[in-house]
Amino acid sequence: YPQENWDRNLGGTLGKSWVRDVPTRLADMDVQGIDVSVLYPTVGLFIGRVRQPEHAVALCRAYNDYAHAVCAESARLRTMAMVQVQNIPEAVNELRRAVTELGLPGVTLPAHGHGKNLGAAEFHPIYAEAERLGVPVAIHASGGVGGADVEAQAFEQFIEVHTVSHPFPQMFQITGMIFGGVPELFPRLRLLYLEAGAGWVPYWMDRMDREYKLRAIEAPLCKGKPSEYIRSGRLFFSCEADESLLPAVAAAIGEDVLLYASDY
Repeated sequence: YPQENWDRNLGGTLGKSWVRDVPTRLADMDVQGIDVSVLYPTVGLFIGRVRQPEHAVALCRAYNDYAHAVCAESARLRTMAMVQVQNIPEAVNELRRAVTELGLPGVTLPAHGHGKNLGAAEFHPIYAEAERLGVPVAIHASGGVGGADVEAQAFEQFIEVHTVSHPFPQMFQITGMIFGGVPELFPRLRLLYLEAGAGWVPYWMDRMDREYKLRAIEAPLCKGKPSEYIRSGRLFFSCEADESLLPAVAAAIGEDVLLYASDY
């Protein structure tokens, strides 16, 4: 898979790296009081950087089969399907297979690494299929430089890259998706924006509202203020437990759309 060669040791003392056996994971879930974990890929979040479309398709299929087999060891583990963005028809096929044959509860799209706007019409078939299947679409960045955050390539330390590599791509993609009409065109679709914290959401919501007020003519598929979609109960955001602005975020967008992730 594509390498970045950063020193990725974040210096933590409470976490664990690369726990691969199910019994250890379940024991740690007991310590944290977690009943069920929904798993997301790590290296797989870089799927957008794979150059060969056919290779990306095969990687996603292999990952979904593998993750499904791991989760079959315990009813307390579920896994989101991973699909690539290089070949949309194949992504739709894999989404359908992962949900209907493997029973996976949703699908993950990479927020960056591919240089694409997830609000573009080319992605509508994925959203239509997810809506038809009744499963959410999660937008998830990776902790590294990707195609949607070119500026991060100027940094020389991982602390700088990691600071911007999650929230900036989420801001980019939610902008494209709301102004591109995704929540409007697919009214039953649930969208998840993950691992960027939640403090940015009220600010970005207000900024999008201001832009919409000034230039709504440029977003004809967006039929209401961005804040209305964000407060609709169909867009969800993961938060960090120690965010100082979390009460304000909950007041601004609602408590029920905030999700917890252990980043285990």
